Amino acid sequence: WSRALGLMAEMTASRVELSTITYNAAVSACEKDGEWINALGLLVLMIACNVELNTITYSTAISACAKGCEWASAMWLLAEMAAGYVEPSTITYNAALSACAPGGQWIQAAELLMEMMATQVPLDTRTYAAAIGACGNGGELDEALALLAKMRAGNVESNTITYNAAISACGNLGEWAS
Repeated sequence: WSRALGLMAEMTASRVELSTITYNAAVSACEKDGEWINALGLLVLMIACNVELNTITYSTAISACAKGCEWASAMWLLAEMAAGYVEPSTITYNAALSACAPGGQWIQAAELLMEMMATQVPLDTRTYAAAIGACGNGGELDEALALLAKMRAGNVESNTITYNAAISACGNLGEWAS
């Protein structure tokens, strides 16, 4: 990520225009290293330089927040997307849900699922896995298992990740024998 930012500085010094694509690549470099503060700093810089932020920009920054266990920052970015009239995608919501999982923010995860359904954003395997993880880490085994059942009823393919999230939820609450 530091080299990516260095290259952006070189571009500026050479009077090469920094585009949305350039910034997205730099935000992605920060995301890969969990540098959520630097990712957010790039978004602030984009706004200051009047560079358009798009779904990829926000999704990648939200993912950086998820890697940094910064669920509140991820939720703030999601709200900023709406304020900027940028449509979140399944990938965006999955990143936000992933930010909720480590801290057990199951209520926030449930609200995100409802928002996805209300806005007709498709739910996929990763959506459910992250939400199940948030419920499990938040001590809500019944909610986690209900999501697994809802996933199956909605014809969303379950996989090792979703089952592992549900199994971990059982283990977190000492319900491994149920």
